[in-house]
Amino acid sequence: MGRSMLWAGFDRESKQWRDFVEELCVAFRKGYSVVELSRVLNHPTASLLYKVLREAGAVAKLQRKRQQRFELPDLIEKTLKKVGLSYLQWCNSHNLSPADTEVALAHEPDFNNASSVAAHNALANDWPAMHARLYFLADEAGSDLPGKSPEAGHVRKSLRFVEEYSEITGCYVAYSEGSPDIRGVGETASAARLDHTRRYVMQKSLVKLRLLPPHPAPLFTVRH
Repeated sequence: MGRSMLWAGFDRESKQWRDFVEELCVAFRKGYSVVELSRVLNHPTASLLYKVLREAGAVAKLQRKRQQRFELPDLIEKTLKKVGLSYLQWCNSHNLSPADTEVALAHEPDFNNASSVAAHNALANDWPAMHARLYFLADEAGSDLPGKSPEAGHVRKSLRFVEEYSEITGCYVAYSEGSPDIRGVGETASAARLDHTRRYVMQKSLVKLRLLPPHPAPLFTVRH
């Protein structure tokens, strides 16, 4: 089971989920983009976090109307597909005009044009190596994309579990020796383990978000 499936089954009414959404919104308001946050939290795509931020009101909802076709460099289109965002969603998450951004990304940064600077800052912020290759002919090593996220099984194997059956609740309780305060509950032992894994991953995500430093200043500025 992948990271996205772990999150899909999390209790959205729990305090831990509400805390996560709040911290995610705080990080977004600090200047961290959806793509950056997916990398921080080791999500294979940015689609889930985009949806969470949109539902929380941090990202505006896109209008449901037929949109024109935008022409982008192939590398940008392929990268957006890999992270699970449409071009419109990506622009929306950065509060960019899709039409102005299309024009801006067809050329190198124009430091006398605010729209160009904003578009290139967003791209360089999310994928610095790709931006350098596209516009500055830099042969950057490495990748801007997050690595493969750990499977639930890998998380479980790294923890030594204790499982107990409660006669009072009629459910199993699972916790690890390293984090006894995080407890999973389920009708079966395996369900309790899975619930624990969800809570464990969520707690680690909360810690990562709370430890984020102030976001760095934009790479480019408009000339005055």
